[in-house]
Amino acid sequence: MTRVIITHEHLDHTYGFPSLLQSLWLMGRREPLPVYAQPETWLLLDRLVDAFRPGSWTRGFPIDRHTVIPGPHPLLETSRMRIGSVATRHSVPTLALRIETTRGSVATYSADTSPSEAVVALARRADLLIHEATFLAGAEATASQVGHSTAAQAAEVAVQAEAGRLVLIHFTPRDPGDLERLAEGAASVYTGPLDVPSDGARITLP
Repeated sequence: MTRVIITHEHLDHTYGFPSLLQSLWLMGRREPLPVYAQPETWLLLDRLVDAFRPGSWTRGFPIDRHTVIPGPHPLLETSRMRIGSVATRHSVPTLALRIETTRGSVATYSADTSPSEAVVALARRADLLIHEATFLAGAEATASQVGHSTAAQAAEVAVQAEAGRLVLIHFTPRDPGDLERLAEGAASVYTGPLDVPSDGARITLP
């Protein structure tokens, strides 16, 4: 079953939600769509859907709403995986996720956050850590002001968590060579497998 987890309310994590619903409806979806979000995020999601609803197309399928409170209990459990969550250090309530499969593979997604002991614990010995790197190494003061991380800080989280692989995300290249500099900043701290993926890239868990 397809499920949607939205980590927080900021524009780059929510603006596509009404379009996703419409696309699924146009593709013929009629069964309920489970969506997981914190209470603060639901306030924005509801307003987005109300603002962009074209006519009555949402009658095609209902949203199965799940309100998430980060903590010790799983956000979601299925026959194939278990997903846990913690609160990150960001400017609005935000979820980091740990996905454990029945095959024994573990992936952790930091979402948006400054370096966080809670995220380190969530990523402990994960096969894959997907961590935001909004800023290049050296911009730690700026990153802290806005609740984000640098590539070097993401790498330090991977080192502390003993993660098997690090993938850097949530970056906006400003100049030619920025992606290479992101990788270099992380590689100066973390010596394991490291990726700065392009759109559409796939990384397979063991």
